[in-house]
Amino acid sequence: MTARQRISKRGPGDNRQKGLTLVEVLAALTILSLIVAGLLALFGQATATSQTDTDRLTAVHLAQSELAKWLAQPGHDYATLRARVDAGSGTVTETATVSGQWTRKVTVSRLTGFANPPLQVSLTVAGPRGVSDTLYTLITP
Repeated sequence: MTARQRISKRGPGDNRQKGLTLVEVLAALTILSLIVAGLLALFGQATATSQTDTDRLTAVHLAQSELAKWLAQPGHDYATLRARVDAGSGTVTETATVSGQWTRKVTVSRLTGFANPPLQVSLTVAGPRGVSDTLYTLITP
């Protein structure tokens, strides 16, 4: 029996294949690449979301702290602020830079429709990447 006859006489149970073909290896690498690329995109998005959440939390805490500091300063009592509001156009606005990249804007305005109108104080802090938070409070006589 010649070599040619032996090759052509393979039976159904005779499996001499060893290893993988080039097409199978390329298909496996393609699938693996797609999975890894998806996971990398997911981690990148998670990192960006985490930074945004950190900035928002910083804005909330900074706004609370700045409002407490602002209200405790001399000249920020009802009588003084009411005189400043009445002397101006009905509102008083102050802007300052706090904690490096953050800005604070305080607006005091008189609420109408009351015998002794309360003053509304709004304090907004704005920081990097467009994150901001606004708090409101009333000062009564």
